[in-house]
Amino acid sequence: MDMTKSNSPVALTGEFDYNSFLVPSLGFSDSAAAAHYALNRDSLTSQIVYDMDDNFARVTFGDKNYVPRISTMHGHWLTSELMSARGALRQVKWEILRQKATPMPSADAFNVCLLVDGPRQFSVYYPHTNKHPDWWYSLHMGNRDCFAVWGRANGQAVGRHNPLDGENHIVASGHGRGVIVARTAHFSNSGEPTGFKNIMIKLEFSVKDKDATKDDMLKVQIDRHLAITTVGEGVYDFAKEEDDNGWRILVERAQQGFALFCETVPKELDDWRKRFIEQKAHIAQDKLIAGASYGDQVKKLSWQEALATVHAPWQLQVVIDAHCGEQFDESVHRYSAKYTRVGNMLAAHECTPERREHLRTMIEDFVHANSDDWNRTGQ
Repeated sequence: MDMTKSNSPVALTGEFDYNSFLVPSLGFSDSAAAAHYALNRDSLTSQIVYDMDDNFARVTFGDKNYVPRISTMHGHWLTSELMSARGALRQVKWEILRQKATPMPSADAFNVCLLVDGPRQFSVYYPHTNKHPDWWYSLHMGNRDCFAVWGRANGQAVGRHNPLDGENHIVASGHGRGVIVARTAHFSNSGEPTGFKNIMIKLEFSVKDKDATKDDMLKVQIDRHLAITTVGEGVYDFAKEEDDNGWRILVERAQQGFALFCETVPKELDDWRKRFIEQKAHIAQDKLIAGASYGDQVKKLSWQEALATVHAPWQLQVVIDAHCGEQFDESVHRYSAKYTRVGNMLAAHECTPERREHLRTMIEDFVHANSDDWNRTGQ
């Protein structure tokens, strides 16, 4: 799939949108007025919109048109921001939708929010420290699944769709309650599962725009809940903490949706983790074979001969450690980084293009991640 964005607005819940949730917008009955505003929209002051492809596209339901006013990548109300926010567990935020002295773009325009439910994702980032090997961060960073639902104060769904059908839905409203639930797997420095980080966001919003003497405002109350569980514990139940029946219904629905349609770790990433651990185990086991190990054997060969014996990523790691030295520097006058040396070594290897590509795949799949000195200049 081509994930290159074009210079055009991003469709809500489309190919390039993974983390929309609460989307402040302007609604129009006149489609021409909506189209004009979409080309000259005034984004909310707290949002940073860099280009046309950082805008969400206009949405049409029946005779109503909606133009989002937030960035696709930056903003308070995206799942990535809500799920990763620091600070107080309970916050009330206010956002100016329109200053009282600023006219609406047309007579039929009105403030509204578009609400996105169903399977969503959010971005996870950890600052690098010396507490973990570099490859540990590959297991914990990137996009992770979450599930979002919207409802009214009594827990009744907003809209007529089934919120647990696994699809994304968009509804328009001036008030509502939303819940996001996620459960992300955590791993030790050896790559073994240690437990789960359970996150729940409860969000209640309302548009305040009935008083002509005041600015039009968006009021949002956010409650963040976090629970750490071990591998042996069952799935944490946030619903048991709820005294309000309306919230309890929404939380249960979000938890059901996550269980049905989301993963605690992407399958492709978990498959890589298992392969990575297996390859590291091979290296450790080979070192225990005194005098007759694979590492001992390849040291007796030329680097060309040693590369020809490689059949698994761990073996390539052993050959690189044994033979990839300063002879593969870019210049005899200065040391090159390890990744440069490895690249030059593979480029000079006498083999077929298919074999070279196979070795490069091993580099990406294992050797790079297993080398803490990958970017370090050789000595």
